[in-house]
Amino acid sequence: MRHLLALGLLLLLADLPGQSPPSLDTLLSRAERQVAEMTEEHTETDAHAAVWEVLRRARAAGDPARLSRAHALAADWHFYSYTSELPDSFLHYDSLRVAYILETTDTAAIAQSYHIYGNDLAAARRYRPAEVALLAAVRYFDATPDPGAKTRTLVNLANLYRTLDDPDRAAGFLDRAARLATTAAQVRQLEAERVSYYLQIGRPDSAVAAGERLMSIDDAVNRRAAGLDYARRLETLASAYSAAGQTERALELLFRVLALVEDVYERPGETDDWKPEIGLAYHRQGDHARAVIYLRAGVERLRELRVESNLLEGYARALSESYAQLGQPDSAMHYLNLATAVYRARTEERLASLRSELRVRYAIEEKDALIGQQADRLAEQRHNQQLTLGIAGLLLLGAAGLLFGLRHNRRKNALLEKRNAENELLVKEIHHRVKNNLEVISSLLELQSATLEDPVARRAMLSSQRRVATMGLLHQRLYQGRELSSIEMRAYLTHLTRGLVQTYGVEDRIELRIDVPPLEMDVDTAVPLGLIVNELVTNSIKYAFPGAAEGLITVALHRTAGRTRLVVEDTGAGGGAPGGGTGFGSRLVGMLTQQLGGRLLEQRKPSFRTEVTF
Repeated sequence: MRHLLALGLLLLLADLPGQSPPSLDTLLSRAERQVAEMTEEHTETDAHAAVWEVLRRARAAGDPARLSRAHALAADWHFYSYTSELPDSFLHYDSLRVAYILETTDTAAIAQSYHIYGNDLAAARRYRPAEVALLAAVRYFDATPDPGAKTRTLVNLANLYRTLDDPDRAAGFLDRAARLATTAAQVRQLEAERVSYYLQIGRPDSAVAAGERLMSIDDAVNRRAAGLDYARRLETLASAYSAAGQTERALELLFRVLALVEDVYERPGETDDWKPEIGLAYHRQGDHARAVIYLRAGVERLRELRVESNLLEGYARALSESYAQLGQPDSAMHYLNLATAVYRARTEERLASLRSELRVRYAIEEKDALIGQQADRLAEQRHNQQLTLGIAGLLLLGAAGLLFGLRHNRRKNALLEKRNAENELLVKEIHHRVKNNLEVISSLLELQSATLEDPVARRAMLSSQRRVATMGLLHQRLYQGRELSSIEMRAYLTHLTRGLVQTYGVEDRIELRIDVPPLEMDVDTAVPLGLIVNELVTNSIKYAFPGAAEGLITVALHRTAGRTRLVVEDTGAGGGAPGGGTGFGSRLVGMLTQQLGGRLLEQRKPSFRTEVTF
């Protein structure tokens, strides 16, 4: 009887696994194979389970290199998955991959992580963060002995700047990549890219020089591929001559190109997409009758192939101009409308992408409530487990039955803990995604303000950008912190005000004093409070210290007897914004104070002091 009791208690208090679990490195290798081989929904489900188990084990181990590798797997799963409900989550896991690998001294791995993160950001059309990541990759590649990897990053940066309509910087990075190229294929590709960039920035002579270098590179491939490759290189050189004003030389090369491709293609019309450059050269010569023949054939062939690019737009505009010179206004208007439609379609595609990125469901409160409910259920299950263990020790005859119930409860608890961790990560992903969306809006406002000529409109646009950045900073603090529904105000206000001082470039003459004790506030309070501080500190920076005047701005936030008081004051000239201002900032502060259910007091002499109590 005594032996039976001991055996029953032993089985109750410990599971007896049949073998030791596999190592973390083994799990990582298996999960990498499963993610690489995902082809159907059920294999995606298996791969997801493997990746999640690897993440759990890696977090428990705490090794930064393996944590980085595990988060890279999670990013790959979301990137390649057809069933992921969060299509931009791969960027979240990419960022964590970089954060963990930075805790190591593996320079090559850090550079590669930044390189992949930058490419993924560019693929998601988040161009400014992509620029930062790729530049960081270049810096780390400088410390590695792998020039080929750095060359790829430089080429990606060049393509990024070309997308951002900054061809000068694009050409600069291509020049750097060309100096590192080690194979004939790399040199040939880079020289061809340089020709295109030089043409884009209006340097046709440099384009001609790059084209001549391109033609001097040998190509040891089969005859058919060599013929087409040679034709493309010859066409690139001809385009450079045409842009440089040497149209006779350009036409000579272009007709050689046409003869080469006609030997390769068999069906009529297949070579028409090689003809628009000939028409463009005739257009530049002023021979519009011939220009129309070749441009029309090329434009219609590109439309047949459903190519909507800046090349089609340019050819259609040139064709419209040639028709106009020939006195055919109907045809001229037709192709001008086509060029405009292509431009509009490409612009709408970019705008549609940005709009879809901003349609992220804002469900933080619901997820917080779900986490709380599951935490309560988990506590209840643990209580039941302890009660069951106590009874099992007293009831010997029911030990065998209770054993199975206990194991079942443990599995349920493990599942609840796993789901709880998943939901916590999901809330952080939502905060991260909201922050990224606000960054997109901020970047759009920055780009739009650069095109405005009216200084009042430009200042209003930049003020709106700073307000969006204030909200984005709050969500950044949320997903980086431990608390998911509240924010530590001292760190938040310190980061916010320092950012404003650095934005206006006045940190050398205006001192900041942050008088805020350790204080946490919920999101609904922190958002309007942060916007109020943004408006008041911005007002002091812009108007309290004219010229090169020095001074002090104080931000104080205290909670006493259930009431919270915010005070923002400066030692400047006082008076707030001048009479010529729009007054929108003051109205916004008033509306936000009403939103908080508070009271606003202002003192304008001898210095400007604002107090908000709620």
